[in-house]
Amino acid sequence: MIFSLTSRPATKFRGLRPIDLRRDLRPIANLIGEAFAGELDAGGRASLREMYMLARLGPLLYILLPTSGELGGFFRGFVWEEEGQIVGNVTMQQIDGLGYRWMIANVAVHPDFRGRGIARALMEATLARIGELGGRWAMLQVRANNEIARSLYRHLGFEELVTEIRLRCYSLPRLPTTPLPPGWSLKPLGEDHWSSANYVLHRAVPEPARWWHPTRHKEFRQGGDPAFKRWLGQKMGWRWKLRWGVYQGADIVGILDITAHDRGFHRLDVLLLPELRESGTEPLLYHALAELKRYGGRPIEALLYDYQSPAVETLRALGFRTQVELVSMRKRVSA
Repeated sequence: MIFSLTSRPATKFRGLRPIDLRRDLRPIANLIGEAFAGELDAGGRASLREMYMLARLGPLLYILLPTSGELGGFFRGFVWEEEGQIVGNVTMQQIDGLGYRWMIANVAVHPDFRGRGIARALMEATLARIGELGGRWAMLQVRANNEIARSLYRHLGFEELVTEIRLRCYSLPRLPTTPLPPGWSLKPLGEDHWSSANYVLHRAVPEPARWWHPTRHKEFRQGGDPAFKRWLGQKMGWRWKLRWGVYQGADIVGILDITAHDRGFHRLDVLLLPELRESGTEPLLYHALAELKRYGGRPIEALLYDYQSPAVETLRALGFRTQVELVSMRKRVSA
C-alpha cells in the first residue's frame, strides 16, 4: 500500500487580534494614511510620520517593547486581518493618571472592507478591554460630517457632549470700529486673577464641555504675560499671550485671549457669560483682531466650541474658514 502525503497551504489568519507594535506599525500607518486620505491635518500627518519613523527601527522594536507588543497605557488596541493584510485598526490610550479615562482613536477600516461590521467588532473589543483595565469612561472624537461613524457610536451607547470647531484665516479684511457695549471695559488679567477666570469658566462653559476638556482649567490658569515678556517675545519671535478680563461695571463677565507668534499662527479665544454672548461677542473679537494686526500679517486660528456660536458666526463673516468640526463623545464603561 502506498500512502501519498500532500501538503495543504497554511491558511492565513482572519479576524480580530491585539496590536503588536513590533510588526504592525507600518501596516497600521499605511491603513490610516489610506483610510483618512485628505482628512489628516498637520498634527495628524506629523503623528503618521512618527509611526513610520518608529517602524524603521525594525528588529530593535523586539528589544525595546515588551513581549505583548504594547506600550502600556500609551498605545494599545486591536487590528483586523484579512488573508494576512491589516484592514482594520483601533487604538486606545490612557489619558489620566488613574486610568479612569481612555481615548479611542484611529478607528480605520480599509475602503474595500467597509460595511462588513469590522468597525463595530473593533469598537466592542476595545470597550471590553477598557473595562478589563479598570477604565470608567471611553472617549472619542469623530468628524461632524461622518454620520455613519456617529451613528455606530451612538448605537454602542456613546453620547455627544460638545462640538469643536477649528477656524483659520490667512488675510483679514478691513475691520469695522465697533465700540464695546455701554458700561463695558477691558482690564489685563494675569495668573494672580485665577479666581476671576475660574468664575467665568464655570459660568460660560457648559458642564459636559467642562467634563470633556478639563485642561481648559490649566490653560486659563496661565494668565496673560507681563509687558516685559510680551516686548521680549516681539523682539525674539517668541510666542506670548495677552488676556483681558471683560467687565460690566465692576463685575467680570468674560475673558478675551490673544496669543501672538512670530512664526506660527496667532490665536484668539473669547468666553462670555451665556446671557451676554449675542450682544458682546462681536465687538470683543474686533478688538482682539485689531490688536493681532499690530503684530504682523500672520494667519490667525481660533479653536472654538458649539456653545460659542456667536463667535463662530462672527469669524466666518470676516473670512475665517472651517478646517474641521469634531464631535466629542463619551460612554460609561464601568462604575
